[in-house]
Amino acid sequence: MPPSFPEALAHAADTYFEERVRELTKSGAASAKPFCVVAVGGYGRRTLCPGSDIDVLVIYPGRIPGDAEPFARELFHPLWDVGLKVGHGVRSVKDCASLAASDFQVLTSLLTARFLCGNEETFSKLLRTVHRKAVKGREREIARAAASEARSREETFGDSASLLEPDLKNGIGGLRDIQTVDWLVRIAPDRNPFLPEEMTRLRRQEEFLLRVRTALHHAAGRGLDRLHFDLQRQVATLLGYVAPDDEADKAGRAVEFFLTRLHSVLGNVAAMREAAVLHVAGQHHEAQGLPQGIAAEPEGLRFAQGSPEPERLLDIFTAAASTGIPLSWRARRAVSASVAGQAEILDHDPELFRRIMELFTLPHARNAVLPLSRTGLLGAVLPPFERVRHFVQFDDIHVHPAGRHTLATCAAIGDMIAGRRGTESALSEHIERPEPLLLAAMFHDLGKEEPDHEQAGEMLARDSLLQLEYGRDVIEDVAFLVRNHLLLPATAARHDPEDPAAAEAVAKTCVTVRRLDMLHLLTAADAEATGPKVSGSWNRSLRERLYHSARAILEKGGHGSPDTVLHADVPFESVPDVTAQMLVRIPEQARRRLSPETLAEHADMVAELDTAVAQDRVRKPGGKGGIGVNVIRSATGPVPDVREVTVAAHDSPGLFSTVAGCMALLGLSILSADIFTWEGETAVDVFTVGRENGSAPDEGLLKRLSSNITWAMAGKLDVSGRLAEKRSSLLAPRRGPDLPLSVRIDNEADPGFTLLEISAPDRIGLLHDLARVLSDLELDIGSARVSTISGRALDVFRVCEADGSKLSDGSRIRNLRRALTRVGELY
Repeated sequence: MPPSFPEALAHAADTYFEERVRELTKSGAASAKPFCVVAVGGYGRRTLCPGSDIDVLVIYPGRIPGDAEPFARELFHPLWDVGLKVGHGVRSVKDCASLAASDFQVLTSLLTARFLCGNEETFSKLLRTVHRKAVKGREREIARAAASEARSREETFGDSASLLEPDLKNGIGGLRDIQTVDWLVRIAPDRNPFLPEEMTRLRRQEEFLLRVRTALHHAAGRGLDRLHFDLQRQVATLLGYVAPDDEADKAGRAVEFFLTRLHSVLGNVAAMREAAVLHVAGQHHEAQGLPQGIAAEPEGLRFAQGSPEPERLLDIFTAAASTGIPLSWRARRAVSASVAGQAEILDHDPELFRRIMELFTLPHARNAVLPLSRTGLLGAVLPPFERVRHFVQFDDIHVHPAGRHTLATCAAIGDMIAGRRGTESALSEHIERPEPLLLAAMFHDLGKEEPDHEQAGEMLARDSLLQLEYGRDVIEDVAFLVRNHLLLPATAARHDPEDPAAAEAVAKTCVTVRRLDMLHLLTAADAEATGPKVSGSWNRSLRERLYHSARAILEKGGHGSPDTVLHADVPFESVPDVTAQMLVRIPEQARRRLSPETLAEHADMVAELDTAVAQDRVRKPGGKGGIGVNVIRSATGPVPDVREVTVAAHDSPGLFSTVAGCMALLGLSILSADIFTWEGETAVDVFTVGRENGSAPDEGLLKRLSSNITWAMAGKLDVSGRLAEKRSSLLAPRRGPDLPLSVRIDNEADPGFTLLEISAPDRIGLLHDLARVLSDLELDIGSARVSTISGRALDVFRVCEADGSKLSDGSRIRNLRRALTRVGELY
C-alpha cells in the first residue's frame, strides 16, 4: 500500500468539490448567499481510507437560505450515485457552535475542520465562533470528556494495544487516540507535554496505521476496522511483509513480525493519549507516604529532582502500584532516558529485579507494570522479556502479545499471593516459599520465539536467575514450573482427567504436593491471561479434576489411584433393574468407565431403541429399516451452560461424523465424546456439548437434533453441504489464522487404541470432517476430545481397526495422515 494513499484520496475528493461548486456557480445552481464547503472528521485530516466516510458540511454565516437544500442535493448526489458514503450537513455558524458546546463528537469533528471552497471569511468566522463558545475556558472539561470517551471505546472496542485482533480506528491505541492527542494539543498548546521529536514519531506511527487500515479495507472489500485473524496474512502481504508464494510456516512468521511492529505502535499511541489527557485535564491526587524524591502533580507522579539514579528508578513505580496514581509523561520520559543511557548497569540487577517482582503483590500493580514495560525499564533489567515484549503468536487463542500476557499472568499470581483471589489465595497461603511461583509466571513464556518454548523458557530462566543471584532451590522450582507449565492443560486435553494413568503421570512428574499446587496456580493464571478459549469453565473443570486426582495420589504417598478415578469393571449384579440379556450387551469399555447408574440409564435407552428399530423395520422392509433411528437424552453437565447428551442409535457407517455434523448445524459445540459399541449393532455415544452462544442446549433443540440425525443417515440431509453453507454465511464466526493442520499418531500412549491428535485452527464442523475421514477409512472411534492447547484447537481421537487392533500398517498410517491433512487444506 502506498503511504500517500489516504492523502491522495482526500485530494481527489477536494478536486471534486472545488470543480463541482465551480460548475454549480457557473450554472446558477449554487446558493446565492455566502457559504463555504468544509471537510470534517477523517476527511478534514486528509486520512481517508478506501472504506472511509467522506464527511462534509455546507456552512452559512447567518440564517440558512431556502436554496441551501437544492444546492446541497446537487453537490452530493453525484457522489451518492457512484456508491460513496458521504456524511453531510447544512448548518449555520451559530448552529455549529451550539452543537459543539454540547456534543463532544461534533466538537472534535470541527476541531480539524478544513476549508475546501466557497467564502473563506465564513470559514474564519466558523473557527472563531466555535473556539469562543465551545473551547475557550473549557479545556479541562474537554479533556475529561476525551477520557470518558476513551473509556467508552475501550468497553466497546477493547484495548487494541493488547489485543491480537485490534480495532485500528476506535480501539485504545488506534487512530482515534492519535486524533485525541491532536485535539488536546490544539486546544491547550501550553499544556502539551510532548517534545517535537515525540510528535514527529507520532506522525510516522499515524502514517503506518493508515497504511495498515488501507490494506485492511482492500483485503476486506469494505470499511472494516477490526484486523481479524483471517485477514491478517492478506493484510501483511499487501504491506510487503509476506511474499505471495511464501509457505504457511514462513508466512506465519512474517505475519508475527508485522503484528509485533503493529502492537509496538499501538502501545506508544495509547501511552501518549493517556498523557495528553492527564496534562490537559489535571487531577487532584491524594498522595500520602510517597517515597522520598517522588511528588504528585495534577498530571501524575514525577521525580522531584531531574533524572534519578538507577537504583531509584523503581521508587516511582512502587508509588504508582501502592497509590494508583499514574506516572506523568515527564516521569516516563525520564525513565526511558535513564534506561537508554544505563542499559549495562540495569541488565540483570538483582536488587531492581526483586523490587520489580514485589510490585505485582501491591494493590494497583496492574496500572504500574504497564508503564514499567513501555518505558523499557523491565526489559532493561530482564532483556529476555524485552525480546518478546511485542511478540505476537499467530493464533486465535491468545488475546495478548507475549509481553502483556506475561504481565497479566504475573498480576494474577500477585493477587493470589496477596490474598485477593479467594480459593486460589487460600491455596497459595499454604505453599511454603511461594516466590518461585511468581518468578515462573515471569519466565514461563519468555522462550516464545522458539518452537519448543517450554524448554527454551526453562533455559532462559536458569541463566537469568543465576545472574540475578537466586539460590539453587528457587532456580530448580522455577525451572520445573516453566518446563511443565502446559502439563495440566496438555494432559487434560489428551486424556480423561479422571483416568488413573493420566493422574499418575502428572503426580510422577510433580513428585511433591507443593510443586503440584504451584503448577495448578500457574496454570490458572496463565489460562486467565491467555483468553476465554482457554480459561472457560469447561477447560477449567478438566484441569481442576486432573489436579485433584493427581493430588489425591500424592497425598497417599505417591502411588495407587485416587478414589475419584474411573470405575473398576462393573459386575453384572451391581447394575440395577437391567435384565441378564441386556447386561451381556454392555461393552467392556463402558463397564470400566461408567457408573452402574449410568449403565442402567443407557440400558433403558438401548431397550427403547430396540423397540423403535423393530417398528421401523416393519414399516421399511428391504434392509433400510432402523437406519437413522435414534434415542436422545440429556442431563446437566459438569459445569454451567454445558450438558451431557447421550445418543443411542443403530450403529451404521458414518454415524459419529453425522451426529457431530448435525450438532454443528444446530450451533452445538462438542467438548468431548465417548463412543460405546454395544452388542447388537448398537452405538451409545455420550457427548459433552455447549452452544456457540454460550448457553446450554434445551429440549426443543435436542428434538431437532434427533430429526436431523434420522434424515441425514437416511440420505435426505446433506450435512457436509449444509455445513459448507453455514461456514460461508455472513453470520458465521470468523475463522482463525490460516495455519496448516498437523497430525500426530501415537501407538504407545494408550494400551487399547491408537492415539490420534489433530491440531488446527477451529472452524464450524471440523470434528465432522475429521470423523468422516476416519469413517471412510473404516476405523472405529473409541473416544474424541476437543480442547485447546498451546494456541491451537486440538481434537484427540482414540481409534482402532475394525478387528479391535491398533493401526500398525505403514501404508494405512500414511493414507490416514494424507487424508486428514487434505481436510485442513480444503478451507
